[in-house]
Amino acid sequence: MFLMSNKLWILSWILLGQCNGHNFNPNSIFYKYMSYKFGSFPKLSKPGLEELIEMVKTENMFTILDAKPKEIRRLFDPHDKNIDALCLYGRLSSFLNQKGVLSFCPIRNVTCSKNNTYRSLDGLCNNLSSPTWGSFLWKYDRFLNPQYGDGKNSPRGSTYVKGKGYQSRLPSPRKISFTMHEDENRTSDDLTHLYMQFGQFVSHDITKTTKGDLDCCDPKISTDPRCFNIDLRGDEYFDGEFNRTCMDFTRSDSHCQFSEWREQINSVTSYLDCSTIYGSNREVNKELRNGVSDGTLKENSFLPHFLPTRSDLGQSLYKSQEKDDFVAGDGRCQAHSTILAMHVIWFREHNRIANALGPLLKHYIHHLDEWEQDEIIFQEVRKIVIAEFTTVLYSEYLTILLSNNCPGIELQPNSKYDPEVDASIMNEFTTASFRFGHSLVQSVFEGVDQPWRLGSFFGDAQFATSFDGHGIEKELVGAAHQSCQNSDRFISKELTKKLYLNKEKLNKTANWKGLGSDLASLNIQRGRDHGIPDYNTIRDKCGLPRVDNSYFGSTEIPPQFDEQTWEKLQSIYENVDDFDLFTAGLSEKKSGGKRLGETFHCLICEQFKRLKNGDRFFFTHYENEETNSRGLHIDIQNMIMKRRFSDILCENSIGLEKLKPQVFKNEGENNPELSCNDGSRPKLDFELIAHHFRLEHLKTANVDIYFEINN
Repeated sequence: MFLMSNKLWILSWILLGQCNGHNFNPNSIFYKYMSYKFGSFPKLSKPGLEELIEMVKTENMFTILDAKPKEIRRLFDPHDKNIDALCLYGRLSSFLNQKGVLSFCPIRNVTCSKNNTYRSLDGLCNNLSSPTWGSFLWKYDRFLNPQYGDGKNSPRGSTYVKGKGYQSRLPSPRKISFTMHEDENRTSDDLTHLYMQFGQFVSHDITKTTKGDLDCCDPKISTDPRCFNIDLRGDEYFDGEFNRTCMDFTRSDSHCQFSEWREQINSVTSYLDCSTIYGSNREVNKELRNGVSDGTLKENSFLPHFLPTRSDLGQSLYKSQEKDDFVAGDGRCQAHSTILAMHVIWFREHNRIANALGPLLKHYIHHLDEWEQDEIIFQEVRKIVIAEFTTVLYSEYLTILLSNNCPGIELQPNSKYDPEVDASIMNEFTTASFRFGHSLVQSVFEGVDQPWRLGSFFGDAQFATSFDGHGIEKELVGAAHQSCQNSDRFISKELTKKLYLNKEKLNKTANWKGLGSDLASLNIQRGRDHGIPDYNTIRDKCGLPRVDNSYFGSTEIPPQFDEQTWEKLQSIYENVDDFDLFTAGLSEKKSGGKRLGETFHCLICEQFKRLKNGDRFFFTHYENEETNSRGLHIDIQNMIMKRRFSDILCENSIGLEKLKPQVFKNEGENNPELSCNDGSRPKLDFELIAHHFRLEHLKTANVDIYFEINN
């Protein structure tokens, strides 16, 4: 590890202070997070920011690094929304690397105890031998080594030219988008829009890539190495109708612990731990909780049983944030009304269980203080909610998606944890294959009695709050009765022309009508930014036959694509080995009633096997002394595995009387509506849960194990 001089340490403190956009405060969440996480954090005195700046002036530090204050401010944007510590260190490391400093990163010394009863909020110590695997702000894993343009940093197919930016030999992402991903209505025969919505919720639980908040279309910084814009010159829609020639694209942050190549950061935990509800670090989690010895989450002060607002939590506002914005474990909770409704249902499920289970657990922990009681109840409820969420994912969602054709992914009681498996999210999964869900999205969301068009309501969740907050039932029931689109290469124009358009309107941006974005183009560009290997190389790794280049220009059509798709691909690309994974994978033919082409099937199957087998706290991995797994008792496993998402919706929806058992599938003879009060609907047995809590967790009088990580 490269050790910096004190001068560079001082500079790093100043830069990071500027990144936060305010005077450096040693009592800030940023400082506390850093000092908590990094055992070798520099033991410097912490004078005020003014004194540090004066020291830099005295030492002429900017001259030493051949950098001007203006350059510092541009690279370390003081208005950046992503102020997570490690991505800031990544930016600092990249900056210093350009100045001749090989590498710089604080050493992450993590001490784990095998006795910890609960999974940590930030994912640390899930794997006792490799404690950072899958944790908050850890790097993405890879299915294959990347294909960077220069072997380690430049986007695939690109070289960086000073003063001109990245020059790419690959076709324009926008050209690929309007050629391959046009809007064509191909509605699913059997799957609902709620299936799509749950998939987005899952994605937000396990993936979130950080990037700077720059305006890369600004000519002053458009050629900066952090910018990789999409050229819109000549575009029929954006340029032709609105004279817009640039689509902003900021490269993803790189992890400061460089390997042989650039690695991106996952700013949520990789594990299936409902970080969407609870957050991915202690600071966020603490804000969300009541902390009054009952294990509940804070509720809205006006809307009953609803997510709290920034005002409810006493949060300060930043940029376009409003005091009435809703707050959950994930900041994307109010991207639109239906994702907000999904958040509220799981939020309610936590508090419902806490209110029922908490009093039973208190019989056994009444001798503890209020903080300890609250922590234990919260963590026990969290385990149950995560197990329910995981059951819906594996038993309902993935059973459909992978067509029962992914050996080893089935939920079975008393499964075995494998500490050799890294459950970190693969870059190819988050950047390409799991984005298949974008093709499922309908242009109009059919909430009951309140349909709305997606492009007009990005960032506006008003329909979830209608009817005094009961709009969430209308959103979710509507989604359970509306069909989604098929999984194919076609994507709604609400996503390829009007993405985020409404946000520009809400922010009263001048000429907002032409400022929509294109999700398909961004997906393609993000894949190149991350060095995602080409389509053929991924197929090869999956053990699938490559698409031979001899098909180009011939009358034959490769078996992976239909005739029209193949003609379009040939019109865009010069070589099969240039195919972008997102576009080619999404465009593959599906055989035998499968939901995915074989390449995306390979990647998604592999990822969810890793998430199951490599999670020490996966609920079906019952306690094992050899591996120190920490699943639930088999009685509780079996109880939870009987439940469906429709049961959770029924128990947490106000006024909902009936719902079909399989809400991801359309109603039919084998899936008729069923009363929410029907006795056949499996329920949680809180007495059973409390019984096993007493047996398994009070065998010893030493309760310190509960708080080793979370205190």
